[in-house]
Amino acid sequence: MESNFSTVDANNSYPKRLIKYTINCLLYLGSIIPVELYFTNQADSPNLKIRKYKNGVYSEISSATKTHITVGGVPTVKVIYNITDGGDLYEGGEANGEIVDPVSLTPTTPTQVTREGSANTTKKEKI
Repeated sequence: MESNFSTVDANNSYPKRLIKYTINCLLYLGSIIPVELYFTNQADSPNLKIRKYKNGVYSEISSATKTHITVGGVPTVKVIYNITDGGDLYEGGEANGEIVDPVSLTPTTPTQVTREGSANTTKKEKI
């Protein structure tokens, strides 16, 4: 649930909630920072996507990678991506030495689609 944000993502749910972190005191404006996040108590699922909130819009972080690991016996998803001060993923929009980034995991569900040439059958697939 992303209740701390002004816009609700009508197409996705966030069981782990969005987390918002801030990175301060960058050495150089426009710095690229590697981000590594751990979502604990998260079962192994190929149907998870990494999404972020930026200026009232939710979007997928396509460059992020996720790995299912176990930390102290607890199933965990490790997420890695880079964020640039003032870049596309950055909420503030300008290179100012501070990065603010709300992000979370959301499950995807198979979508029912009809294949061309087979109007009477449907196939579930991840889109």
